[in-house]
Amino acid sequence: MFPCPHCNAHTPQVLESRFPSKKVLKRRRYECQTCKGRFTTYERLSVDQAMAAESMPIQALELGMRAYNSLRRRGIDTVDVLQKFSADELLSFRNFGPESLLDVQVSMALHGLALRKYRPASRRRPGSA
Repeated sequence: MFPCPHCNAHTPQVLESRFPSKKVLKRRRYECQTCKGRFTTYERLSVDQAMAAESMPIQALELGMRAYNSLRRRGIDTVDVLQKFSADELLSFRNFGPESLLDVQVSMALHGLALRKYRPASRRRPGSA
């Protein structure tokens, strides 16, 4: 642990941890227990840590039973496979509704991960060749 930049006391407490950029940095908000000052740190994750998060089994996400069973029925066993799907694709699975999607998105966000973004197919204008 490192000292508070305001008073040099070694009593900071973590308020929150986030992954603002995609699996590269970890942002932590601290509050010093001595002076009540707040400050932020950024930690760069190693490649090994980022890869470990992707290759973990979906059981580690601690999903609800409905979401977990629906993903397992589709053959999705690891987080790296799950990341290849968009929200719309997951909603097309049997017994996978908005609550299951929210459960997956929140659990993945807690690990600094996200689903693939939806990209609509390119559309042609009527009458253009």
